[in-house]
Amino acid sequence: MRFPPAFLDEIRDRVPISSVIGQRVAWDRKKTNAPRGDYWACCPFHGEKSPSFHCEDKKGRYHCFGCSVSGDHFKFLTELDGMSFPEAVEKIADMAGVPMPVRDAQEERREKERASLTEIMEMATAFFQERLQGPEGAKARAYLRDRGLTPATQQSFRLGYAPDSRNALKEHLAAKG
Repeated sequence: MRFPPAFLDEIRDRVPISSVIGQRVAWDRKKTNAPRGDYWACCPFHGEKSPSFHCEDKKGRYHCFGCSVSGDHFKFLTELDGMSFPEAVEKIADMAGVPMPVRDAQEERREKERASLTEIMEMATAFFQERLQGPEGAKARAYLRDRGLTPATQQSFRLGYAPDSRNALKEHLAAKG
């Protein structure tokens, strides 16, 4: 589900990041300056003895000077608790007392179309990759090898080969249904 940026900003503004993170860490009393919204703790992402994890309410961000992890409310919950982004948004919206936006039928239809297009693009990519590795892609593979691209690099960048036939992809996709 996609969330309107104004909705995300509103729940970020209503819930201080220190209250989200404070449920998981104990703030260091010496370094923390709560009236200024400046909090320090031992990092929940890696083991340490001295506080290097900094959280600033004004900016709505956290950063660990030990392991370089950083982010906002949502990233903290997704990375530490393993929540999905929508779950993190729902949790923070609940903390803020803000109702979740209602999905309208048009948005749902667009999301299904987007998923369908992504699936088609994935099938087309696989088709072109198969052509590159097949007998008709021999010259293209030789060219790529001469240019210094290893098979691993070709796979990593999902390189493919488009055959001369105009209808090859169309026929392939039609056969797949």
